[in-house]
Amino acid sequence: MIQTDRLLNGFFLKRYKRFFADIKLENGQIICAYCPNTGSLKSCLAENARVLVDFNPSPKRKLDYTLEFIHSGSCWIGINPQRANNIVHDALKQNIIPDLSVYESIQREVSFLNSRFDFLLSNQNINHYIEVKSVTLVNESFYEFPDAITKRGQKHISDLIKVVEQGQKASMFYLIQRSDAKIFRPAHEIDPDYANLLKKAVASGVTVYCYDTLISPPDIQVGSLVNVDLSYV
Repeated sequence: MIQTDRLLNGFFLKRYKRFFADIKLENGQIICAYCPNTGSLKSCLAENARVLVDFNPSPKRKLDYTLEFIHSGSCWIGINPQRANNIVHDALKQNIIPDLSVYESIQREVSFLNSRFDFLLSNQNINHYIEVKSVTLVNESFYEFPDAITKRGQKHISDLIKVVEQGQKASMFYLIQRSDAKIFRPAHEIDPDYANLLKKAVASGVTVYCYDTLISPPDIQVGSLVNVDLSYV
């Protein structure tokens, strides 16, 4: 959880070497912030866009600032994918997601076969493995994932198919950290292999959940169910 008094307003200048972003704070100071998102952040990084950075100096950190939110012009975007699992975890504990409220146990970072998944939900005779992905890309009024080719993401889908083949339940959970589109689809033009694997996974019995978020910095909560369109694949 980010403390409100640590968030500083500023304006995005540029991103470089993937993990660094130059930000101009409201007082005119230009600082270098850590960018926690390894994707392209396509559709997010407009020059001079409003941003919120977390100021959290520590001897253990190379940079005192972390880029957390950027404004699209119509909504805030949470660009830190590391926060997605905590947001989903809170929703699971609060039974916000109806289909997933039937489970008695919630475990995090659980291994199955040669894979590690974000969540294992279980009750008496049912195990349900879930992998979470943070979505920040909007393209032609669609939410899309991924925003760059992701071999790791492809492996996650292949592993979920194996879970189903072993007689267990498996799901992909896409958490959309913005609110300016209505329908989700895989980014076929960016990573066709990922898109095709997702369609194969659904045909194999993997469930896809997609939810948007309610963002009022620093708070982010799971919002409403978003429709998924696989017809583009």
